[in-house]
Amino acid sequence: MKIFGYQIEFIDNWRSVLWASHSAKTAYVAVLLLLGNELFYAVTKRSMMPWTLFVLVFGLNMLMPLLRIVKQPDEKMGRTKVRSPALVAAMAVALSMSMIGNWSPSNLGSQAYPAPHTEAYQELFDPIAIPKAKKWEGLRIVPYLDRIARPPVWTVCYGETLGIGPGDTFTEAECDAMLGRRLWQFHSELLACYAPETKETRLPPTRGAAYATFAYNIGSSGACRSTAIRQLNAGNIARGCRAMGMWNKAGGRVILGLQNRRADETALCLRGLDTVPVA
Repeated sequence: MKIFGYQIEFIDNWRSVLWASHSAKTAYVAVLLLLGNELFYAVTKRSMMPWTLFVLVFGLNMLMPLLRIVKQPDEKMGRTKVRSPALVAAMAVALSMSMIGNWSPSNLGSQAYPAPHTEAYQELFDPIAIPKAKKWEGLRIVPYLDRIARPPVWTVCYGETLGIGPGDTFTEAECDAMLGRRLWQFHSELLACYAPETKETRLPPTRGAAYATFAYNIGSSGACRSTAIRQLNAGNIARGCRAMGMWNKAGGRVILGLQNRRADETALCLRGLDTVPVA
């Protein structure tokens, strides 16, 4: 047989090798894991744990060359070929269930909460996000020039910079209302950066508030490009939350206040996961 001009010859026992060799079985497990993930997503709109799936499939592929040079039980291949498909399917199911079994409703973020774009969600979001931002921003009712920013920018209330000039003044109530509007604005901007699975199952109001206060501090464009959101969208919730801690510098230096703020936002983001205590 010729394929693309190359002469291809099959070994005598190619059927048995395809059904019963160690390397072939390993390849079939890897393929079934990938197909199983797609089927699972089609039904549930959730993916198996991405990093775990990658490690398993990568490991199986690395194992195949080694298994190919291991002596095969040629004399048994004829008797095992019927059992091989069932064995391969069982291995794939067992590996898949081991990943699914590590999930819990809190790990998926699938606890009941309103859709993240709704007023009902905002009613839960505001009492969490506003006090958290107020804790770290501090109140200034008279504008000041923030010289750490590049370029320097007039700032007032709880770090508000949009449309602020040196002659503006605000009451504390006006600052609180302004902060609430801006936090919800940042949350709404981040919704365009979240994967559908994130919005459906990984964004309870606590986590939404943590990411909104994070974005309020670094900007929604910076947050959208951050590892924190990329990992969250990939299903690595804890890694995404902890990646906020990378944003602890200003002017190229680690700032203790920012470091503490990121730790506080991370704790809020992690709230509800089985891997950490509830803050």
